[in-house]
Amino acid sequence: MASNHEIFIAGSPMPFSIKETDKILNQMKKSVCKICLKGKKKGTGFFCNIPYLGQNLKVLITNNHVINEDYYKSNKEITFSCLNDKYIFILDLTKKRKNYFSEMYDTAIIELYKEDYELKKDVIEFLEIDDKNNVDNYNKVFIGNTIYLIHYLNGEKVLASYGIVKEEKEETEKGKKEIKEKKAIEIIKEKKEIEENEIINEKKRNKRKGKRK
Repeated sequence: MASNHEIFIAGSPMPFSIKETDKILNQMKKSVCKICLKGKKKGTGFFCNIPYLGQNLKVLITNNHVINEDYYKSNKEITFSCLNDKYIFILDLTKKRKNYFSEMYDTAIIELYKEDYELKKDVIEFLEIDDKNNVDNYNKVFIGNTIYLIHYLNGEKVLASYGIVKEEKEETEKGKKEIKEKKAIEIIKEKKEIEENEIINEKKRNKRKGKRK
């Protein structure tokens, strides 16, 4: 998985036999789900383990355009299903969960509790985000890597395909500009907070001086 990069995938000769490829894709289907919001088919989600404070946090990862922060805060549940609707889950949003939403990176991450999947744990496989044992390759994608794609196209049946990474493109100019603007806003906020704290501290110092007199 590459951060802030665009990955271009080209068709390629099958890296494994048809039997081996089918086995890999069938295994990966257990890590992919269809997300429905208010009864409408919305998009694709992925069950993943992510490192968090020295532990593995089980999460549902999708796109911000599928579930955004406004929807998360103003609704009570999300429905997701696996293996072409064979297994259906209801995610209770009234429970306090760790979450992350980014419009810039089109990412949404929502914590899953054991009770969310315990009864159907045999049909779910949690993906590992990266090969954490290989420090040199951690969080990287290389030209020539095999990529498997599994998703619910338009919220319909699960589809699978594969390809080879053809090209890796650095951050777009638009993305760089957005990041720069975000940093500038954060710096302004930080300076404002420092100035406000300094005014408060100055008032406290003057108050203490007044008491001594």
